[in-house]
Amino acid sequence: RKTNDPLEAISGDSVKNAVNYYLRQNQNADIQVVSASKVSSDFHARYSARMRHYVYRVELTEDPSLFESHRSWHVPEQLDFEQMQLAADVLEGEHDFSSFRGSRCQARSPIRRIEAIKLDGYNITEDFSPRVVSSASLCQTSSSSQLLRPIATTTIKQPDILHVRVASRGFLYNQVRRMVGALVDVGRGKISVSQVREILEKRDNSLLRTVAPPHGLYFAKVEYDNIFN
Repeated sequence: RKTNDPLEAISGDSVKNAVNYYLRQNQNADIQVVSASKVSSDFHARYSARMRHYVYRVELTEDPSLFESHRSWHVPEQLDFEQMQLAADVLEGEHDFSSFRGSRCQARSPIRRIEAIKLDGYNITEDFSPRVVSSASLCQTSSSSQLLRPIATTTIKQPDILHVRVASRGFLYNQVRRMVGALVDVGRGKISVSQVREILEKRDNSLLRTVAPPHGLYFAKVEYDNIFN
């Protein structure tokens, strides 16, 4: 290429492969680029997002699995999924989530809108691959919202893994972990659905008894509005 010639466009695959090459040089790297795309000059990875999806994993087996160590929160008690989903319904929608923000949260406003919270159950088969628990054994689909709704707990066989899936455009610091902690306490029978509503309305983060540990939380997906070419 001559000095004044324009640079040729670099493809997304070239960027992906180049970054992954250097990441592989670090044997302790826990990240991998799966795709790279051209975007407009005003794109911002954080502020251009229109929806974020988190998954929190709870292991419900009596004895903790070695394969789940530091990958999920071990809760060996039998949980009441029906009450947990009712509590999740309380948290859906737009609210002041001051009671569910961490003390180090720097967000200007505690107002957030939770689009959906749903519970998925999984069993681990003998070959250690996950098998989704059928909807008849854990949840039933609500035609109005298309979210999984639990049925009577007397018919539920406790799954090995519980996924709490949460979707919102934005979250406060520690918000998902605090919401999951409250839901698990409802499932344990330590607090009621009405108490979750009361905690939400009082806007006091000292009222929460349990904050789920960080190692069960996963940032699953982010959505953008037609910015990728």
